[in-house]
Amino acid sequence: MPPSSLRVVYAFAREMHPKTTDVVIQYGTAGFRTKASLLEHVVYRMGLLAVIRSRALNGRTIGMMITASHNLEPDNGVKLIDPDGEMLEQSWEEIATRLANVSDNDLETTTGEIIKQVNADMSLKAQVCIGMDTRYTSPRLAAAAVHGVMALKGTAREFGIVTTPMLHYCVKCRNDNSYGIPTEEGNCISFTPIQNY
Repeated sequence: MPPSSLRVVYAFAREMHPKTTDVVIQYGTAGFRTKASLLEHVVYRMGLLAVIRSRALNGRTIGMMITASHNLEPDNGVKLIDPDGEMLEQSWEEIATRLANVSDNDLETTTGEIIKQVNADMSLKAQVCIGMDTRYTSPRLAAAAVHGVMALKGTAREFGIVTTPMLHYCVKCRNDNSYGIPTEEGNCISFTPIQNY
């Protein structure tokens, strides 16, 4: 992807999802979790990172879940799901933290540096599955995720309100057709019931 095509990364950030805080937000095992009011720019940038991750893995589907699980209602969060339905590879947590905290003015350059660092082939197709919980802030954050995916010309597939395990399952199915059907219904019919002995 030529540098000129990264300009849209900055344009989306500046116009729609500007970084309005200097609070440093850290990616951990559960992704990013904090006050929802601090997350819009972070979720937009994780949409960017999901596309980069997909292309670094030869176009495999990545997931994004908007949730803060058991945290209080003013909170929310986002976490990335790797192609096998697992948590984001730990070595990428530092990359996520770096991208989330860079200034808007440095976002275009930092995005280009990350693309080079992970050797992502930006000519590949990239698909990102996006799910969210029922918090009132989740639709706004899911829209920011979609914008991040679009900014790098990826394809966002929105699953709407789903549980985190369901989205993990759907991402796994998108990357392994023999695993099951990548739908909420497929998740329900794919499990083998436990037999009583």
